[in-house]
Order: sequence, then structure tokens, then C-alpha cells
Amino acid sequence: MTRSGFLLFRIGKALGYFRKAHRMADLAAETHLLRDAETHLGSRIWREVENIEALAVEYWNLRKLAKESARLEGELAACQEQLDSAHRERAAMLNEAPGNVREFQERRGSQIKLLENLARERDRVIHDARGIRREFVGQRTKLEVLMKENPATERHAQEVARIQQQLLDLRKRFDGLKNQRGMIANDINAGNELIQRIEQELAGHRGHRRGTAATALQTIGEGNKAFSNLKAQKSIIDAQMRQLFGEIGRYVSRHADDRTCARAFAAERNLVEVMRALRRSIQLNQRLVEPV
Repeated sequence: MTRSGFLLFRIGKALGYFRKAHRMADLAAETHLLRDAETHLGSRIWREVENIEALAVEYWNLRKLAKESARLEGELAACQEQLDSAHRERAAMLNEAPGNVREFQERRGSQIKLLENLARERDRVIHDARGIRREFVGQRTKLEVLMKENPATERHAQEVARIQQQLLDLRKRFDGLKNQRGMIANDINAGNELIQRIEQELAGHRGHRRGTAATALQTIGEGNKAFSNLKAQKSIIDAQMRQLFGEIGRYVSRHADDRTCARAFAAERNLVEVMRALRRSIQLNQRLVEPV
């Protein structure tokens, strides 16, 4: 929003022609866009902020996380190659297997796919639980601060009661996810046991192929588990890096007049100007939605 646009909307608001919901939607969209821009800017220039003392913690944490991320990427690539090789080997066996063995192979393949889906569902549950735990810690900290302030007002008491109820709700949601994770783990264990039983049945039909099949399946099972674990670790590191990128982008863009910061974002000057315009627009929209 430009200043001229702000004046027009301000006049309209004074005359009663004002859509607060529309302005709040614009404010939310611009705020989200600004956060994305800060993260993008930080990801582009973080290697240039080594000499900015205020960002030393973020820079060195990113150095450490970047190395860890590169290591995990290498392990993921190796794990994927191992899985691809095992799947190719398994596909070759399926093509060569006699008809009376195909039924066992199809049952096993379906079960492996089910286990892969369960592993993805388990990762989603773990991710949601981490988010709830983070929210719980934040609300608990807020409650501790409010309890220490202890003003004798009804509004304060209501806010304390609301946060306490929210903490209970978060705990229930967390416990629900914890139970869900336990059920998924039981399903995975049951699935693994079923695969083992199928393998035992298949052993009598496969003859000399049994050893090769068992090796391929074991490789796939272990590979899927290892791949899921590595992917989960990589997701956590990526989230941490995005947060640090956002902090770097926010600081540098807010201190654009500082020479050291200006040198750091020299190649992204146009983006910083756009972010400045976004911040001005956000401020103007905030003024519009505030009560007169």
C-alpha cells in the first residue's frame, strides 16, 4: 500500500466506507510474504554475514547445520541408490519367478507398500507432536510470566484461565498423537511380522532364489527405515536453517543503512527495497485496522 492509497482508505474509513476484513487479509498476506522474503534473503546471503557481530550466533550455527545437512544429503543419496538397486534386483526376481511364487511376492509387495505408508504417517505424527510441544512450551512460559506479574484484575485472571485451558488442550492433543504413534508402531511391528511369515512360506517355493530374495527384502526394509530416519533428521535441520535464514534476513533488511549489512546484501539490493516497501505497507494497513 502506498501513502496515497492509505490516505484514500483513511478518508473512506472516516466516511464509513471501510472493509476491515479485507484490510486484515491484506495485512496477513503481506506479513506472510515479508517472512518468506526474509527467509529467502537470509538463505542467499548468510555466507556474507560472518563479520556482522550481531549475527555471529546465527552464522556459526548455520555453518554447523550446513555441514550436517550436506552429510545427510550424501547419506540419503547413498541410501536411495541402495534402495533402487534392491528394487531392481527384486523386480528381476519377480520376472523370473514361476507362477506359484507370484502370489507370495504380490502379498509381500503390498505389505511393504503399507509399511512405507505407515512410516510416512509416523513421521507426520512426530512432526505434528513437535509442533504441539513447541506451542506448549511457549504458552507455558507465557503463563509463568503472567503468574509472576499477578495483577488483581478480572481480565488477568481470565487470560490465565484461558492459557491453562489451552495447555490442557495441547496436552490432550499431544497425548492423542503419542497414542497414535504407539498404534502405528504396533501396526509396523505387526506388518514386519507378517512379512516374516510370508518369507517363511515363500522359502519352500523359492528354492535357490530364497537367499537372494531374503537379502533383497532385508535391504529394502532396512533401507526404507534408514531413509525415513535420515529424511526426518534432514527435515529438522532444514527447519532450523529456515528459522536462522529468517532471522538473518530480518536483521539485515532492517539495518540496511549499516555499511556492513549493505555489503552483505549488495547482490540482493532490489529484494531489500521490496521488503522495505512491504514493511511500509504493513505499517499503513496496521494503522487502518486500528480503532479510531
